[in-house]
Amino acid sequence: MIVAICLLFFAGFLFFLQRRIISLVLGVLLVGNAVNLAIFFGSSPGLGRFAFIQDSLQRGDAMNDPIPQALVLTAIVIGFAMMSFMIAIVKSLISDYGIFEVSDMTEEDAD
Repeated sequence: MIVAICLLFFAGFLFFLQRRIISLVLGVLLVGNAVNLAIFFGSSPGLGRFAFIQDSLQRGDAMNDPIPQALVLTAIVIGFAMMSFMIAIVKSLISDYGIFEVSDMTEEDAD
């Protein structure tokens, strides 16, 4: 799992270094997913149980912490909304201004 998280971070940062605007959106998506995985994996899911299951409470077994699961779920929803907004901005940049690369976003020449 650690290798997958590192690969997602690495791929996301490689997308950040490219000049295309769509690459920036993909980089944000990959790094966001890597952070979600890191939070969830760091919250000791090794117990193999969900946060609240009645069977595990009756047997007296340890249960996982519900806070990281709630944080990851909230981050997924916020990440989806952010991705939708970024895609809408990129679509308008491409259709209205014909901008495909970050270097094309310069100030217009003063008349």
